[in-house]
Amino acid sequence: MSYRAGDHYKICDRCGSKVYASTTAKQWDGLIVCQIGCYEVRHPQDFVRGRADKQRVKDPRPEAVHGQRIDVEHITIDSEQVKIDQQGDSFIDTNEITRDSY
Repeated sequence: MSYRAGDHYKICDRCGSKVYASTTAKQWDGLIVCQIGCYEVRHPQDFVRGRADKQRVKDPRPEAVHGQRIDVEHITIDSEQVKIDQQGDSFIDTNEITRDSY
């Protein structure tokens, strides 16, 4: 390497070679490397951004069991039938003990 006025030496961060500053470039990750052989362009996939995906089902309904519709008003719990009102609250069976009957 011969002397170039106004051009100093730099060490390539990738290969460790001693090169003139005019033949180096700064990469996207901050490394100062040789323009020929060591320089890498940032990969396009680094700029891909995800989008929100709405995976909810509009107006979901229970599946039919063997071609029959599921009864959503009466549910059997521990071999006792419980009736469910439209808001999803359960009605207490009249045979059950309540707080008022202590």
